[in-house]
Order: sequence, then C-alpha cells, then structure tokens
Amino acid sequence: AAAGAGRMLSLEGRSAEADRYYAQSTASGRAAADAILKKYRAAAKKKDFYTEEWYLDEAIKANPADEDVYYLLASVHRARKNNAKAAAVLEKLRFMHPTSEKAYVLLAHLYYSERIYKNRKQEIDTAIFYMETALAMSPSNMEHLEFMAELQRAAGNEEKAKLFEDRSRTEMRIDGEMKKKDLQ
Repeated sequence: AAAGAGRMLSLEGRSAEADRYYAQSTASGRAAADAILKKYRAAAKKKDFYTEEWYLDEAIKANPADEDVYYLLASVHRARKNNAKAAAVLEKLRFMHPTSEKAYVLLAHLYYSERIYKNRKQEIDTAIFYMETALAMSPSNMEHLEFMAELQRAAGNEEKAKLFEDRSRTEMRIDGEMKKKDLQ
C-alpha cells in the first residue's frame, strides 16, 4: 500500500513525500525480503539462474519498493540473454518508481544495444524516449547527453545529434571551470 501511495505522489510531482512512502514500504518489507535474498545469494553461488529468478520475483512481491531487487532480477535475465524479460522487469520498476532515472537509462541502453523488438527503428525510438525522460531528470548529465547524441545519430537525426554533443561539451566546460574554482 505504501509503495502504491509513493507511486501516486511521485506522479503528482511530490517526490519528497513519495520518497517517505517508498522508504516506509521498503522498511516494512525488508525483513521478509532479506530472508528471501539470502536464499537468492545461495542460488547465485550455484549459478542456478531459474532459482535465482524465482527468489528475486518473491523478494519483489515481499518488498515492491526496493529498487535494487529489480536491478538484480534484470541482470539475471541479461546474463541468460533474455533481454525481453530484463526490459519487462525494468518497465515494472519504471511503473513503480516513475522518478527512477537509473531505470530509464538502463532501459534506453537495453533497447538500443539489444534486439528486443524485430523493428530496429522502434528500438531506437524507444531508447530515445527513455533518454529524453532521463535527461528531463538530469538535463546536465554529460553521459546522458553523449548517449542521446549517439541515439539521435542512429535515428538519422544528425542536427539533433550535434545539438546534444554541443550541450555535452558545454557541460564539460562548466564542470571543468567548477573544478578549477574548487582547487583555488
């Protein structure tokens, strides 16, 4: 219930309140999820991917607000080359935590670098959508800007790619100037 309330507050732009609900939800499900995650770690040592997946699914059910478990499950799917399932897990995380910048970035990289759809244009367009969302959260992130330039170039948008490269260089200059000031 607290995770759902956090999601609604997050969608309303009330991120501080949403974070409190997510923290409450994470704390309330932590004990049950920790016991499950202990079993997951034992399965991981044995490289038993199917059992790992099952335990991580159970940990998510026990504690749906814990973002780290989603990332673990997505990495298990990626290790098994099941990129569609990895994307589905990250989509579920994005739904639960609409302000999770990391989820949007990982989804963008996943759709761009792996074959999720049979349509390459759709994959690139999806990756661009997710990077636009991540950039809305961190507009001066140089790595995001550089990746967006790469995505725009892959989509055939050379002008947009150059704009993102220029923004990245501007942010790099600003970052360098700030570091110089910190050293003085």
